[in-house]
Amino acid sequence: MNAQSRTPTLPTLLQQAEAWCQAGLIRSLDWMLAQFFSRQVPELTELELLAVLLCSEANGRGHVCLDIGAVLLQSKIKASAGRSELWQQADAELKQYLSAYRVQDWVQALQGSALVASQLPDQQAHTRANAPFVLAGSAQKPLLYMRRYWQYEQLIAAEITRRLQPEAPLAVDRVALLLQGFFPADKRAAPFDWQMAACALAVRSRFAIITGGPGTGKTTTVLKLLALLQGLQLTGQQKPLQILLAAPTGKAAARLNESIAQSLQQLDVSALPLPDPAQLKAWLPTQVQTVHRLLGARPDSRHFKHQRQNPLAADVVVVDEASMVDVELMAALVQALPADCRLYLLGDKDQLASVEAGSVLGDLCRFAETGSYRPGTVAYLQQLCAAKVPERYVAAEDAPALAQVTAMLRHSYRFTEGGAIHRLATLVNHGGTVVDGAGVDGNNVEGDGSSAVTTIKAIAAEPNSPVQLLQQGMSAVPTGASASTAMPFSEAFKTLLLTGYRPYLTAVAAFAPEAETVQRNQAALQILALQRNFQLLGAVREGDWGVQGLNARIERLLARHSLIRPEGQAWYPGRPVLMTRNDYQVQLMNGDIGVCLPVQEQGETVLRVAFLDGEGGIRWVLPSRLHSAETVFAMTVHKSQGSEFLHTALLLPASSSPVLTRELLYTGITRAKTTFSLIYDNEAVLASTITQRVQRASGFALL
Repeated sequence: MNAQSRTPTLPTLLQQAEAWCQAGLIRSLDWMLAQFFSRQVPELTELELLAVLLCSEANGRGHVCLDIGAVLLQSKIKASAGRSELWQQADAELKQYLSAYRVQDWVQALQGSALVASQLPDQQAHTRANAPFVLAGSAQKPLLYMRRYWQYEQLIAAEITRRLQPEAPLAVDRVALLLQGFFPADKRAAPFDWQMAACALAVRSRFAIITGGPGTGKTTTVLKLLALLQGLQLTGQQKPLQILLAAPTGKAAARLNESIAQSLQQLDVSALPLPDPAQLKAWLPTQVQTVHRLLGARPDSRHFKHQRQNPLAADVVVVDEASMVDVELMAALVQALPADCRLYLLGDKDQLASVEAGSVLGDLCRFAETGSYRPGTVAYLQQLCAAKVPERYVAAEDAPALAQVTAMLRHSYRFTEGGAIHRLATLVNHGGTVVDGAGVDGNNVEGDGSSAVTTIKAIAAEPNSPVQLLQQGMSAVPTGASASTAMPFSEAFKTLLLTGYRPYLTAVAAFAPEAETVQRNQAALQILALQRNFQLLGAVREGDWGVQGLNARIERLLARHSLIRPEGQAWYPGRPVLMTRNDYQVQLMNGDIGVCLPVQEQGETVLRVAFLDGEGGIRWVLPSRLHSAETVFAMTVHKSQGSEFLHTALLLPASSSPVLTRELLYTGITRAKTTFSLIYDNEAVLASTITQRVQRASGFALL
């Protein structure tokens, strides 16, 4: 059908879009943007307006662009259950609109649109410098971008591509001597040491990726990599490299600080062929900043102090937990790097993507599972690592350049190989398929959710299993009933919560407000450590079983058992709080967790909130100064990234939704260090969560 021959008029489509908005299918922002452009460009066709609407809606769901083919394919698939009748009706109406069009109709309409600059290859380009949208990708896979997101992606791709260009020939013999000093033959993993390989790949490039699951030694590996780089400077009688470490959130930065300090203490440099090996440690970085602080965030602005005209003073920049970095922030980072600066990204490619648009690390790690190393790369690795690269990771000479700088760490030191939590995480990560982890491309494996639930039950039923399953009814609240009586916690869930929170709240009750500063700080450190031992995670924010509802209900539960005494006040001893945004005035970052405690000042007992200061001490903050803090008996899985807890519990809601994905479940599982509890209502939602994936549209695969 020709795109121009549709009968509904634009006012009819806008009216329909308003109904879709009211049903929750699209956002108010999407509808208002369509209204705006319909007024600015009255000659818009229905298809152009649909494109505007859906491109905005896709961006709101974390996509960098609108994958037109994927949208049309999705329009043929029945919506998931658990949605309201109004939403289902709106979804059916939108799919009816979409069913009339082919990909060619979209391409034809958008190439001729005044709103769109076409960048399709092998097509006549329409640059339209001021056009708010860009059509890119290919004729077979057209992608529609809001212009700034297209610019972000182009910038990132260009900077990475430039850093992949070969540098001056590497002194392989010098590298080998140092590398073998960091990885003595008797301590290497067999049959192939991927940590050693990661260092070897990264040292010869100005861009590299080190990915791996929890406990695979990413921090240890990158510290050895940085020591290797500094060691090469020493042996070459050159000045030390300026190295900067960053993470997306304050919590992730604090964890990396701790990990770096521990790894640095354990780093053995005695076997290095250097005149003074101990001097090397003094050249290694120990302080980690958030990416925003590194770039010099300007209050109430999208801009940063450091950018192309004022780059960072750095030779090497390392970003940990890079899966949490969205496309806009990554673009700001690469713009702020000096031309010859090295950029290394660390992270777990299988974790949840960033809250904002983009899944940059996941897109860049598309070769991580398969290796895809060229024969030349394989020969180089075998020379430096003195071991044979497994055949399944070897590719042809034309394998992508990006694969040659991507290393995946494949052995977990946190979870016992084959242990319950490790098997559970692997099962979920591969969509319910039981695999041995060898050479499996997790992006292309699809399993059966129902069978996976059966396997999970079997894992939880094993003697002394660290995996616990709890079924919790979450039926809808009857009309007129209160949440506290209509949806009670089960006895098992109550026991889990009370057992989890009691140790740190008991320590709060024993806290002495009048103690001297040193003793008071030590007690606060202990309380914060105990608070991190147990954490409840939620999949969603809203509703009685979302994080907001859970926090209120847990407060009531703990008060009934005299573990806390809120007495109607927002602030009370023992209240745990999470910073939800960076606050530079009080030197706290998004993700920082503190606990409210009573302290005695000038003979009067007052409330203060204790946070870790990042240097092994305590930062005390007035509650009235915390404008971006919320109670955190429960937190979202997104907020938990970059953290780990001895015992992690994850609650899945009763109904399926797009946010319930294997990435969310995998991220929740891998926050657990020793024990994991899963609370769910019905097996169908658990099964669909395991098989549903985060699939964010971007153009990185085509670059």
